[in-house]
Amino acid sequence: MCLCLGLSLGQFAHTLYTIAFQRSQRCDCPDGWACNPKYQKQGKGCVYIVPGRAAASSSVHVVAPKVAPLTNNSVGATCSVHGALPDATCTPGDIFPNATKAVICVSGYTLTVRNVPSSLWNKVFAEYGITQHNGSTYELTTLIPLELGGSNDIKNLFPEAATPSPGFHEKDRLENYLHKVVCNGSMTLQAAQNGISTNWLQFFHRFFP
Repeated sequence: MCLCLGLSLGQFAHTLYTIAFQRSQRCDCPDGWACNPKYQKQGKGCVYIVPGRAAASSSVHVVAPKVAPLTNNSVGATCSVHGALPDATCTPGDIFPNATKAVICVSGYTLTVRNVPSSLWNKVFAEYGITQHNGSTYELTTLIPLELGGSNDIKNLFPEAATPSPGFHEKDRLENYLHKVVCNGSMTLQAAQNGISTNWLQFFHRFFP
């Protein structure tokens, strides 16, 4: 007896695939993250889900390996955020020297360079004294985003809060806009990198007043 009454064969097959996929995932991801089989094969398991989007490659900001929980102790923090801006000494920004316009404007480029190991992930949060966080409160982000040639070096990483606004959601919006105007030739890559690394808030208000 068929229990798929009202479903097309394609819909029924998709439902079975979804159930099997969910049961097959054992990433032990933090809140706000989901399993991604592509990265799971690399031992990296989890990907951050941008709120409002599905767990697709386009919604991934930083790949998150299994991360050990941080202790509730900010002693030893050496960096501090200034509103939505990172510590300029700890996070001045860093780029891949070979990430030219021609390179970053190729579809799927960021998936080929994104790589933040769990040890570095934990170190950044610890240096900034962030002891409690999840995918909805903080995002480990690149000051100069990968899509603008930014690197995975610790000099380019900081924990960015969602609130108050502008927060990491707004910075994501700015990053997408800058990538678009760089790739269509309206702005040079260097200008975009300098603007977002110097003061991304001012840059944001310039284009989104």
